[in-house]
Amino acid sequence: MNPDRLRQCATEGARRRALALTGEVHDAAQRLRRGTDTEALHDFRVALRRLRGCLRAYAPWLEPGRKLTRRLRRLARTTNTARDAEVCLEWVRDRLPALESREQPGARWLAAHLEARRSRGYRRARTRIQRCWTRIEPRLRERLGAGATRTCAESFATVSGALILAHADALERALAMLNAGARDRQAHRARIRGKRLRYLLEPFCARSSGEIAAGVPGAAETVAALKSLQDELGELQDTRALLDMLRAAAPDAAAAYARRVMEIALGAGTETQLRLARHDDPLPGLLALARAAAARRTERRAALRAHAAHRDLIAAARGVAARLTAFDTAPALRAVPRNG
Repeated sequence: MNPDRLRQCATEGARRRALALTGEVHDAAQRLRRGTDTEALHDFRVALRRLRGCLRAYAPWLEPGRKLTRRLRRLARTTNTARDAEVCLEWVRDRLPALESREQPGARWLAAHLEARRSRGYRRARTRIQRCWTRIEPRLRERLGAGATRTCAESFATVSGALILAHADALERALAMLNAGARDRQAHRARIRGKRLRYLLEPFCARSSGEIAAGVPGAAETVAALKSLQDELGELQDTRALLDMLRAAAPDAAAAYARRVMEIALGAGTETQLRLARHDDPLPGLLALARAAAARRTERRAALRAHAAHRDLIAAARGVAARLTAFDTAPALRAVPRNG
């Protein structure tokens, strides 16, 4: 661990972290532009999410500006549709072999529907990312470059410790609400709080962008625990997304099936063709998938309620915050915002 790095001006420490993350977004965008890297879009999403987390947390010191922040938020949202479709598609494909023969047509129809939705979403996302990021990046680097001339009384360690503590408190409140009733809204709020806390801790783990030399004791373990929590909450969110897609897609599936049957019945189709077409009814498969998703959501809610407090995780995050603030005795922070 490098004490000088921890005691540097908070503005400079945050600026270095933001510039490192901007570089990661830039690299992913370059890979995306080449169009041959299947992981480029995912890596772009992750890097942009970390960058936005840094800019949000250290906003009083980085001063990114509302307009730039809004543009980054809109850019991040461009991949949501494709990502949700991809997760749901994987879930449906995993369950296809276990379905009964009468349930297979509906599952295959949904898989094709989700694949088309994913492809359209990714095409739109690639186009928008290539157009928008090239305009956002130079302005962001200009804002971050301006921070090199600003100084502050607080150290990077003290500010980061205070922010980690505030975010740990916010996560604890979100988990308490989740424990009182594991609903989708509470789970989503807890997941967001956990992500924000994890992004704050990551610079203090070894081998992360803008890392602190050997890392702060306890940071890596806390990040791993937060990742596990995020996966649990993410699975609950993914089942909600799947149920939403099933609700939206069911009328289209029913209409497409009805049109096909009517075309056979009113055309020159034979009774054999009509009988075979009836076996392609998508409703049994969609109902089976909906029941499986609803059961999985109930199971995940129960599991989250069983250990929603995560006291050890919160205590570990507070321990990292305490170790960071112990490096410096700068005046009490005035700019650390409340994280409700």
